[in-house]
Amino acid sequence: MAFRHRQVNPQTNDIIDVEDINGNNREFINELNGFIDRDNIPYGSIGSRRLEKYAFNQIKFHRITDVTPLHSRKNDDGSKADAPIGTDKTCIISANLTGWQNKSHNKNNQMLNVVNFEANTDGVLICEWSGSFRFGYPLTVSESAGVNHNIPQVIEFRILVNGIEITKLTRIPDCPSGNSGAMYGCIPVPSGEVKVMVEARTFKVSGSEISTASENVTWSRRDVWIGTRELICNFRKR
Repeated sequence: MAFRHRQVNPQTNDIIDVEDINGNNREFINELNGFIDRDNIPYGSIGSRRLEKYAFNQIKFHRITDVTPLHSRKNDDGSKADAPIGTDKTCIISANLTGWQNKSHNKNNQMLNVVNFEANTDGVLICEWSGSFRFGYPLTVSESAGVNHNIPQVIEFRILVNGIEITKLTRIPDCPSGNSGAMYGCIPVPSGEVKVMVEARTFKVSGSEISTASENVTWSRRDVWIGTRELICNFRKR
């Protein structure tokens, strides 16, 4: 070992600063590890084969492919029907509720999107979601000038991490009736079980008030069909 020198020399009656102590200790630590840092390691000298799997990042995702809701349903005579045709992968958000929903209200009980994993250390979780959807029979279907600003039906999406909302896709109106959206968010998470969930809700906006989109009509006509959708979670370890 070479001679090392104190970076800080505390004097009697000085106020103790923890960084003064750490600075002096680092002189020994850096010498013992051979001063291995980003300044003296050539680029590419440590390849992926030298690193443990998931040493820095852990990617989790939940993807569902279902393009059916993107297309309008047709009656036998070729006219547009009240709502799209769903499949066993379609997540249908009920227009009979104004609260948040995380799975289809019909018999298939299809989840919107959910990811579960165990974090073996604390870190930062980066989440992104994207999806396509179609309003069954939007309130503005007869409006030729675009969104009916008086009584639009809207849909919202959000991402929850262990029950905490980290991002929201807010009030997408029902014109056009077929649409898509994406949202992104990040949050620090501790070690342990992590649950990431996507929720959605649809409702009618009337002035400053909201109400069920199914008001005064057959409720299933106002449902929102969610098709292809994907939730990607990137857990970056400390």
